[in-house]
Amino acid sequence: MPVRIDQSTDPVQFIFADEPEYCHALNRNNIAKYISKGLWIVYYCAQWSIPDLSGVETALGLAKSLNGAAQLGICAFDDFADIAERHTEVTERYVSPLWVVSRDGAVLGWLSGLGVCDTIRDIIHKETSY
Repeated sequence: MPVRIDQSTDPVQFIFADEPEYCHALNRNNIAKYISKGLWIVYYCAQWSIPDLSGVETALGLAKSLNGAAQLGICAFDDFADIAERHTEVTERYVSPLWVVSRDGAVLGWLSGLGVCDTIRDIIHKETSY
């Protein structure tokens, strides 16, 4: 699962090699066009947080365990205002990483931290089993 981080951009950009087509490296400039359609998990990580950046592998593992049931977006941020602007209903502030689950742009839930994969998996299963 080779993931490179391009730190020459602001915010940093992730570059995936050999990752499934449902895993996307997003940024604040392109995220809206992606997450407006379909079921998404977006992993927002602070570009200055080593634990958040290390958690990218956890997010990729979660997406793979769901076998494409949801799209995964990995998005680095420098300022929490970037997330607040995109997801006004998310009231969690100043914690990272932040996971946002949405369908067609509408937020279904959000969680923070790295130990939340089971909860996210439950949300996705609930959304896909009707």
